Amino acid sequence: MNIELKDGRLHFSLIDAIGQLTGEQKRDAITILACDDEVITMVGQQLVDGMTEDGSCGGILCTASATPWRGLDKARRDVAKASGDIARQEIERLEQALAACDKQRLQALNELHERTRVYG
Repeated sequence: MNIELKDGRLHFSLIDAIGQLTGEQKRDAITILACDDEVITMVGQQLVDGMTEDGSCGGILCTASATPWRGLDKARRDVAKASGDIARQEIERLEQALAACDKQRLQALNELHERTRVYG
């Protein structure tokens, strides 16, 4: 692997670096990347649209198969099977957030009403 120092930064081929990792080191790197917001966004784009906004995509077969084995095919199948549960969970999460907002708004209105109440 070739590593160079340019402008105070190390430059190297990520592909070469990955090739030098042990299986455990690769899993650690993948775990870090899998939780990165930018990576999650790009994977989500592929799951929904079949590719990222710049037109990149992981391997996908041209035709469906009974048992998908490529990463993107398998992920899309898994999401499709779980979509009802995922939608339900997201709707429940949004309803909870809205209920909390409604409760705060009502409390603020009641407090304002108590402060501005005219007696007599």
